[in-house]
Amino acid sequence: MHKSVPSFKEVVRDIGISLTQVDDSKASQIGLIAMAGSRKDISIEKYLLFSIGTRRIATAITGITEVGDMPKVTRLPNVPSWVMGIANIHNEIISVIDLERFMNWKSNTTHVLDKMVVLGGNDLKVAIGISSIIGTYNRTIDQESSENRATGKEFEDQFFRDTMVVGKQEFQIFESMLLLAHKKFISCDA
Repeated sequence: MHKSVPSFKEVVRDIGISLTQVDDSKASQIGLIAMAGSRKDISIEKYLLFSIGTRRIATAITGITEVGDMPKVTRLPNVPSWVMGIANIHNEIISVIDLERFMNWKSNTTHVLDKMVVLGGNDLKVAIGISSIIGTYNRTIDQESSENRATGKEFEDQFFRDTMVVGKQEFQIFESMLLLAHKKFISCDA
């Protein structure tokens, strides 16, 4: 008796399942990308992974216009403590904020924020100070289900609604576009 030849989609699915069981984030990504290409209910979203102090954060690359070293920041008087100042980035004056202070995260140490991520688009841009750039990650988004891992902190949960594990590290997913539309940010409230 002849065994039937599996379809391409079945082969890709089997490879993807095998790769997701491997403890290697690169191999897992390859398998997930192959699976996403063969299924209509899965899409891929690319994330930037970075840290602010000991917090590991991921944000969708679609909301980022630039990543790099922190430029010279000019401090401004009479602004909330979370506004670090302004910087000239490619002949454009952009506000620079300390996300840790904006979120009211308690920390016993002051973190060096010598890198930046510029969020936004043509109308509004803001740079957030970060400690380090960890890398990028392709995450499959199963459109039929989505996890919600709220922290229980009402203000923070507006911006961080989910987490993801890359390798063995957990990253909070930062919804950066919500920051740019938030009333605290727009009105520059303390």
